[in-house]
Amino acid sequence: DTVYRLRQAGGQAYSVDTCYADLDDMLASHRRGFEVTARNVFGVEPDSQRGRQLYRSFTEAFVAGLEGSCYVAASATALPFRDGYFDLMLSFNGIFGTLDFSPVLLREALLEAVRVLRPGGSLQLLPFQQGPVLNDYERANQLAAVHDLASLPGIVLHDAVARDEPGLGVVRRLTITKTR
Repeated sequence: DTVYRLRQAGGQAYSVDTCYADLDDMLASHRRGFEVTARNVFGVEPDSQRGRQLYRSFTEAFVAGLEGSCYVAASATALPFRDGYFDLMLSFNGIFGTLDFSPVLLREALLEAVRVLRPGGSLQLLPFQQGPVLNDYERANQLAAVHDLASLPGIVLHDAVARDEPGLGVVRRLTITKTR
């Protein structure tokens, strides 16, 4: 839904996901992800009245954005964009939240995201180091990948609280800026 909102505001935005090649699979995956979020973050059953309300709010822009927007089926480790293409990249449960189980894939995805950033561009990753589905191994993988990235020349990291809400808790955001 972020891409949809950016495009509605006149921005040039793309959404990359491995599931966009198969719409039915993508929608089923989206629903399964919501079910975990409903239970673990909001403390409600997905099929309860409150769960249905939350799902509608989660999917309105998502489904509307499928029509007429630029969705790209791709791998996080092989993005189909040239070097220095983007000013800003956002990853919400994309790189962090899905690749944390694999230190190698996590590092490759972060390096690939940095590759397609222009100098002065930033990558924002949410959630960072917190979230209802991360275990200690995945947190350690995130920290190791970030530490590895921070050792590269031309990379600046900034860790901040993105949101702090009742029922959701603290959500941290890591911003990676490519300085050259």
